[in-house]
Amino acid sequence: LMPFYDNDTSLLFLAGKGDGNIRYYEIADDKPFIHYVSDYKSSTPQLGMAMRPKTACDVAACEVVSMVKACKNHLEPIHFRVPRKSELFQDDIFPDTPGPDPAMSSGEWLGGANKGPIKISLENGFVPKEKTEFKPIVQKEVKVEKPKTNVEWKA
Repeated sequence: LMPFYDNDTSLLFLAGKGDGNIRYYEIADDKPFIHYVSDYKSSTPQLGMAMRPKTACDVAACEVVSMVKACKNHLEPIHFRVPRKSELFQDDIFPDTPGPDPAMSSGEWLGGANKGPIKISLENGFVPKEKTEFKPIVQKEVKVEKPKTNVEWKA
């Protein structure tokens, strides 16, 4: 069983390896806590699944979740859309969502810091920022000790 949860819409997607169907449920705070919504039906079994980031969704088409289904010979994109008549931005199904920028550095995290994600709005569609040049930090050389050979052990 491959579970995927969309925190923005409170939808839980359940896909089974070897099964072609994906069932999805809404998670609520009140009883009954799980509500069946619908299912995606396919005769092609999936070997694996991946949920794409919310920034990959087509906001204009009210696509709330985008997934990739791994089949035997190909990858199949799957789009979950909410039917809406209005062509305006739907802020109820597109709340601010985690963006591509990290909330902290690796050093901060290793130091014990804990921060929430930096959220972005999808109202104008996702526009990636210009990529900066990658500049690795030079670390001092670490001495690596090699394991002893049989001759060294006998000496």
